[in-house]
Amino acid sequence: DKSAADGVRDLAIDALTHEKEWSGRDEWYVGLMSDETLVKMQRFTGLTTLINVSPDEKYIDKMIELLKSSDPNVRGAAIRNLTLKLDTGNAELVRSLLPWLDNPKWAVDNGGVRESLVRKLGEIKMPEAVPGLIHLLDEKSKERGFSTNAQAAIANLANSVANSNSI
Repeated sequence: DKSAADGVRDLAIDALTHEKEWSGRDEWYVGLMSDETLVKMQRFTGLTTLINVSPDEKYIDKMIELLKSSDPNVRGAAIRNLTLKLDTGNAELVRSLLPWLDNPKWAVDNGGVRESLVRKLGEIKMPEAVPGLIHLLDEKSKERGFSTNAQAAIANLANSVANSNSI
């Protein structure tokens, strides 16, 4: 019910995703990702609950597949879920998010998720991220910290490459 308060809707999603898996649950859940009112909820995390309560790798492939959606809300929800799993060490997950570096409108960013990706790139070695990080250095939204985080990610990558070449 879109007229219900955000907190009520969030709790309903939480309750349904905490239940024992039921037939059609995953399709129902993915269908919610196109609902802009759920994707843009600021204080509630209903669309991340299923991912949070599931084993790390269970939904990563499905979320990566959803990045191909033409709906920026679906992509935004999938990205938010994927960034919850950035620490799993799954390079394909991080690689699937690289288009967002070049195009901030590629997905809805709810809660600084794009910035989380940039911070993660400061911790890992992923040379294919360099063009997107360089693009962020010139992006007009420098007040969000992208420029500083992009500089740190590029410096970290450059140091990694330099150290691996000198060994």
